[in-house]
Amino acid sequence: MLIIGFFFVKQYAGFIEIPTKSMLIKKNLQLKSLQNDLEVAQANALKRQEKMTDLQKYAKPYWINDSNSRMMIDQTINKEFSQIVRKAQLPSPPKISISRNKIAGVNYLQLVQIHLEHRNISMKEISRLFIETEKYGKKLIWNYCRIEPDNPSNPNNVNFSAKINTLVLNPDPAEFLNSGQLKNPTAEDKKK
Repeated sequence: MLIIGFFFVKQYAGFIEIPTKSMLIKKNLQLKSLQNDLEVAQANALKRQEKMTDLQKYAKPYWINDSNSRMMIDQTINKEFSQIVRKAQLPSPPKISISRNKIAGVNYLQLVQIHLEHRNISMKEISRLFIETEKYGKKLIWNYCRIEPDNPSNPNNVNFSAKINTLVLNPDPAEFLNSGQLKNPTAEDKKK
């Protein structure tokens, strides 16, 4: 009666398994198959991570708009550029304005142009501005620069106006690249 009860429970309950040699071989094969699947999945994940790292390297020269607010990225660019101006130790803050333009045929980038004007400034101060701007590498691209004497008859200093272009990566590709982890690198980040 006990034996019949055992087989009855085994057949209908399905949770009691007798570890036979064939069952152990079958489970061992299943585990090896799962281990192979895991190794393939890990190799694929590593390849995807390497591709993502390459894409992130391509995104380095762009400002990353990780929010849908255009105003937020403009403020970030203005703040960063104001830090450049402070590091250049200009005697008074220049007039800075930012404009944004779409790039024809490109959906994921926007061109942001920084307009800079300064009157009665020395060439030494302008050279410091060039040096500080150069630290940002390909992130800031000089588009236009005009330096002229402040007084043509008796020049002491110069008047300076410039346009600097930068590209902004829109939120969708930024989110794809880093799942929200990509940030706008500063000059200090680039030194690392």
